[in-house]
Amino acid sequence: MKPFQLDLLFVCFFLFSQELGLQKRGCCLVLGYMSKEKFRRMNEGQVYSFSQQPQDQVVVSGQPVTLLCAIPEYDGFVLWIKDGLALGVGRDLSRYPQYLVVGNHLSGEHHLKILRAELQDDAVYECQAIQAAIRSRPARLTVL
Repeated sequence: MKPFQLDLLFVCFFLFSQELGLQKRGCCLVLGYMSKEKFRRMNEGQVYSFSQQPQDQVVVSGQPVTLLCAIPEYDGFVLWIKDGLALGVGRDLSRYPQYLVVGNHLSGEHHLKILRAELQDDAVYECQAIQAAIRSRPARLTVL
C-alpha cells in the first residue's frame, strides 16, 4: 500500500497597481497542503465560473452585511481581496475577527460576512479562486 503523499502548494502572484503603490512587487503565499492528484484534476481543463458574485451594497455602520461568492464544483483555495489586499486564505481570516467566510464550502460557497460594518470596511471587494485563475467583479461596499 502506497502512503498518501501531500505536497506544499505555493501560489505566487504579482500585484501591479499604481494606485496602491505596489508596482512590480511580488507576493508569495503558502496556501496549504493539497495532494498532487487533486491539483492535477483541478488543472485538467476544468472551467469554473461564478454562480454568485459580490454586488455593490450600502450598509449602515454597525449592521451585518454579506458579500456573495459561489463557484459550483470548485473546492480549491479562495481569497477575499479588500482594496487590493488579501484578507486571508480560504476560511482563515483570523487576522480580521469581524470577517467570516460562510456558506457550504463543498458546494463552492465562499461568502464574506462582515459582522458589524464599520467605516474602515468601506472598500472594494473581490473574490478570487486561485487554482481556477478567476476573480469576481469588483464590488463597492459603502458604509454610512
